[in-house]
Amino acid sequence: MKLNDEDGTEPPCERCYVELNEANVEAWKIYSLCRNQIRVAPMGEVIGLDYGAVLNVIELYTDNVKKTFEQVLACYRLEEELKNEFHDG
Repeated sequence: MKLNDEDGTEPPCERCYVELNEANVEAWKIYSLCRNQIRVAPMGEVIGLDYGAVLNVIELYTDNVKKTFEQVLACYRLEEELKNEFHDG
C-alpha cells in the first residue's frame, strides 16, 4: 500500500512505499480517514492527531477500540517519521 494513496496517484519515488501488514490494513484505512484531524498550537505548529476525532472514527468502523487506536497512532508515527526522512534526506 502506498503512503500517499489518498488521491490514487502514484507516489513520486520508491521511498513513498511502505509495506503494510495485513493485520494493519483496517487501522491504515481509519487513519486515512482522520489523518487531517490534527491539534495545532497557538502559533500554528502541529502538535499531533486529535485523539477525540480518531476515537470517533474508530468507534464507527470497528469494535476493538483499544487495539485499533494503538495501531492508528502507530500509522501516524510512521507517516511522520517517513515525512521527516524525506525532507531531511
